[in-house]
Amino acid sequence: MKSNVFTDSILKKREAEGKLIIADNVTLALADALAELFPELPIHTGPVRQDVRLPCWFVSFYEMVNSQKLDDLTEYEFGFDLAYWPKNRSSNAEINAALYTALQGLYRLQSDGWEYTVYRKNSAVTDRVGHVTGIVRAFEQTIPDDPIIQKAEKEVTI
Repeated sequence: MKSNVFTDSILKKREAEGKLIIADNVTLALADALAELFPELPIHTGPVRQDVRLPCWFVSFYEMVNSQKLDDLTEYEFGFDLAYWPKNRSSNAEINAALYTALQGLYRLQSDGWEYTVYRKNSAVTDRVGHVTGIVRAFEQTIPDDPIIQKAEKEVTI
């Protein structure tokens, strides 16, 4: 994780315990990608707070969709919102430059050996805060561990 990424306490705890879930990995991948595009700015993964240094980015999800594909394959879609809080809230140029850079730079994301792709990116300005939204898709395959499967694997490897 980049030095300008600031995670919330629950995410920090799960990371320290090695208990990250897919949503955590996607959050960290988005935060790291932003940190690389904006190395001088703080990137926050927690809720928006008033005690932060501006300009900065906040990473959050507005939607998570789960689709069972096959018996052991699940697809997740994470709808994300990257909120850019500018230093000068009266400057369209500052907000537009940040949104443009994020839109151009976010495509392939990496986190802890996983790679994700960003789809359908959009941007908007609401109440003088810039937003980049998009979709990240992730797949999870469950490896069966039933006793009958373990017995079969053992017999096959003998």
